[in-house]
Amino acid sequence: MPMIQIEKLSKVFLQEKEKKEKAPVKVLNNVSMNIEKGEFVTFFGPNGCGKSTFLHLISGLHQPTAGKIGVNNKTVEEAKVGFVFQDYSGSIFPWRTVSGNVEFGLEVQGVPKEKRRKMAREFMGKLNLTEHSNKYPYQLSGGLKQLTAIARALVYDPDIFVLDEPFSALDYQTTRRMWLELLRVWKDLEKTTLFVSHFVDEAVFLADRVVVFSKSPARIMGEVLVDLGRPRKLEMLQSRKFFALRNRVLKLFEEGLK
Repeated sequence: MPMIQIEKLSKVFLQEKEKKEKAPVKVLNNVSMNIEKGEFVTFFGPNGCGKSTFLHLISGLHQPTAGKIGVNNKTVEEAKVGFVFQDYSGSIFPWRTVSGNVEFGLEVQGVPKEKRRKMAREFMGKLNLTEHSNKYPYQLSGGLKQLTAIARALVYDPDIFVLDEPFSALDYQTTRRMWLELLRVWKDLEKTTLFVSHFVDEAVFLADRVVVFSKSPARIMGEVLVDLGRPRKLEMLQSRKFFALRNRVLKLFEEGLK
C-alpha cells in the first residue's frame, strides 16, 4: 500500500474584495495521487498555480476544502512532517546558533538535553556543518543556512520530508552543490521526500518522478518517471536522456498553460 494517499483533493480560499465581500478562489482542483515510501517526488508548474498550497495541505498547515490525505493509514495531523521553507526565516531562528536550531525540534519533543545535543552533533556531521555549529545565521552563507534548515527538519526523524523551493534564492553554483548534498542525505536516510521546484532542471535531476501541475486552479497534467539511475551526477545534465525527460516535463507544462 502507498505511504501517502491523496484522493480528490481541492482547496478554496476566501479572498476579501473592496466591498468586504469574500469571493471564493479555487487553488487546487481534484488532485489524486499516491506516493510510495522512500520516493523522491518533485512538483513542477506555473508560478502561483498552487504547488506550495499542496505541500501545506500534505503537511497539515492548511485544511482541504474537499478530498482527503492519508499517511500510513493515519491522518496528516498524526504524521510527523519535516518542512523546509523557501525563505530561511521560515526555517531557522536568527537568535539560535546552528546547533541550537538543529536541536529545536528535539527540544519541543522533550528530548533530554544531552541526548538531543548528541543527536544534533551526529546530524550536523552528516551535513558537514560541525565546524559551523556555534555560528549564528547572520554568519552563514545562503547554502549553509539551508543546510541548517534541512538538518533541523530531519533530525527528529519525520515520516515525510517536505521542501518548498528551498534553493531558489541561491546562486547556480551553490544550488548544484546543494542538489548533491540533499540527494546524499536522502539516500542515507531513505526519507519520503516531496519537493516543489520552479526550475525544470532541478525538478528532473532530483526526482524519481516529476508531477506537473496546470495553471491555477492546479490539476495534475501528467507525471514523468525519471530513469536516470542513481547516484545522480552533474554530468547527467548534459545527457540526451536528461534532455528527453526535460522536454517531456516542459511539454506537459505548456499544455497546462492552455
